[in-house]
Amino acid sequence: MAGLSRAAGIIEQGIADKLHLGAQLYVSRDGATVADLAIGEATSGVPMRPDHLMLWMSSVKPVTAVAIGQMWEQGRLGLDDKVAQHIPEFRTKGKEPITIRHVMTHTGGFPRAVGPWTYDPVGMRDRTFNLSLDRGLGFVIDSKHHGAGSAWYGSHCSPRTFGHSGYVSWSSFADPQHRVVVAIVFNGMLDASAAKHDARITAALNAVYEELGLA
Repeated sequence: MAGLSRAAGIIEQGIADKLHLGAQLYVSRDGATVADLAIGEATSGVPMRPDHLMLWMSSVKPVTAVAIGQMWEQGRLGLDDKVAQHIPEFRTKGKEPITIRHVMTHTGGFPRAVGPWTYDPVGMRDRTFNLSLDRGLGFVIDSKHHGAGSAWYGSHCSPRTFGHSGYVSWSSFADPQHRVVVAIVFNGMLDASAAKHDARITAALNAVYEELGLA
């Protein structure tokens, strides 16, 4: 935990306060790993490991978007390919004409599947977080400009920072100005205590930036 002892200490204090059983924290700078921590437990009596699979929630949206973008760059798919061309099972119930571009831009026509989303002229509005995302790609740019309660990337991120947050559990983002990539997940979702989650994740991420000398 050398170099990120304060961030680790905040996570450990959360365990003592029964906010979560454990957590994982990954940080890299300039492409080099600074920390890959596993603290506390994955489940009761099972020590957390860096490679334990955790619940990503909404943070999987930009990961999926980037993966599809990489496959498009590699020529492995086209944005106007029908989804069923790659996933044959998808063509059921009238979905055969739907393309990858439709799915990525939320224009595939799934009114019962979009969940807490509405159309916004700037992008897609996530009603869970009550803010707009870049259309279809699931990214939130510089979360803190949405207000102190939305600082899922901490208070010290640069204005170009992009990523996403999983509801009361996760945050993962890249900060191009500071050349930092961070992923943090808590094993304990605090379903009824979003404010406590916002406080714990902001404290941990602020400590990361401060310990790296970026604040």
